[in-house]
Amino acid sequence: MAKIRSADRRPSSAEFHHDSLPEAQPVSGGLFSLSYDDVQRPYLKYFRFSPERVRSDEVEIPLAEPTMMHDFAITEKYLV
Repeated sequence: MAKIRSADRRPSSAEFHHDSLPEAQPVSGGLFSLSYDDVQRPYLKYFRFSPERVRSDEVEIPLAEPTMMHDFAITEKYLV
């Protein structure tokens, strides 16, 4: 039985799934975060936690190709 070296296997999507640093929305008290995937669509999604700590469904942000981001800003109406 041959041993598989890490360079011989394709990484799974889960190994390329990342979450950004969460941001608090001061007006609503919610906590927002971005989730991005370097391998497969959807490449970028966002979700939030309510002040009661209930997690929302993820919402896709359509992108033509993958991107990596570390941080974002949130206003009363926009996620930037």
